Amino acid sequence: MWEWYKVGVTNPEIAKGLKEIGLKNEKVFCDSAEPKSIEELKRLGINAYASIKGADSVRAGIQKLQEYKIIVHDECENFIISIQNYAWEKNAKGELTGKPDHEFSHIMDAMRYALSTIKRHNKININNLKYMLHHKR
Repeated sequence: MWEWYKVGVTNPEIAKGLKEIGLKNEKVFCDSAEPKSIEELKRLGINAYASIKGADSVRAGIQKLQEYKIIVHDECENFIISIQNYAWEKNAKGELTGKPDHEFSHIMDAMRYALSTIKRHNKININNLKYMLHHKR
């Protein structure tokens, strides 16, 4: 299995799923706005870390991602669907808001979280990209 993607699951379910796909010591980068979830995942044996965010981190992270060629395994169906449908949100007048549309943003958010550590260390560690993250709806 090349991806694990679920929404609306509990932290214990996330920990179990990550362990089932073989994530043992890899760093898992999580939404820094969820510190209680990060701590619970750590207690459940996941090597969880908060993502690094700053002012305008969504736009900056998207721009940083655009600097890389992203290679996706054919079996990563949810990733493929998300990246193909990732778009900017529009307001009631049909104008772009400058924020990603929420529906297909989860996997790309996870990509930005993993990438946030690359910026800090100024190098790419492939283990930083072995992660999965949850978002509660």
